[in-house]
Amino acid sequence: MVPTSANGLPAFALYMRDPDGVHRAFQVQQVTVGADGVRHVTVWFGAALFARFGLPVELA
Repeated sequence: MVPTSANGLPAFALYMRDPDGVHRAFQVQQVTVGADGVRHVTVWFGAALFARFGLPVELA
């Protein structure tokens, strides 16, 4: 997971490791945090979204 932000809220880019050992873009999770902890998580799937966050679609 790589920290980022979305709409002014904390978010994380999640990469999944494929059998070839390369971590590839999987989803972006936006976290809404309240006084008691995490209140809501919104998830978007798709590698194309990673470019909007300035993130690579693959990690070595």
